[in-house]
Amino acid sequence: NSGMKINQALINRIKQAGSEPWFYRGGFGDRFLFGYYLWRAGLKGILQWNYQLPTVDPYFDLDGAGSDYCLSYPSLEGPINTPSFERLKEGIDDYRYLHTLSNLIQRANNSNNKDLIKKIKKAQDVITAIMSDISIEPIRNNWSYDKYNERRWLLAQEIIELRRSFK
Repeated sequence: NSGMKINQALINRIKQAGSEPWFYRGGFGDRFLFGYYLWRAGLKGILQWNYQLPTVDPYFDLDGAGSDYCLSYPSLEGPINTPSFERLKEGIDDYRYLHTLSNLIQRANNSNNKDLIKKIKKAQDVITAIMSDISIEPIRNNWSYDKYNERRWLLAQEIIELRRSFK
């Protein structure tokens, strides 16, 4: 990640070598990285190596040499998730919407039903439109929370339309 510039040529070389490219992530990611970027880059997954990394006491940020990095904090009632954890979770959900729609498209691809063929084309166009402004490098964006949700809703509508076709 830090020492290697991720770009399409690198991802293609990894795939051509017969390997599955993964993203190895130190530090915290965000909704974009764990969802839309992961899908656009064609990466198999992300290895997030620090879930809880306090320097000393996770509840006192000034007691160690550096800041405490925790995606959730322990408590007697169970983990207390941070906003960073919730953003990662939202990204994973975005990825799941893309994956679900892609699976439905694959399932419907062999159909001769003209109405279903139109729905498949529309669903593919939605995915293409969403991915069109995502660059493999650099790994960042400036989407608003509303833009994320607008895109998820577009995917959800296509999922609903294709699922109706299978009933």
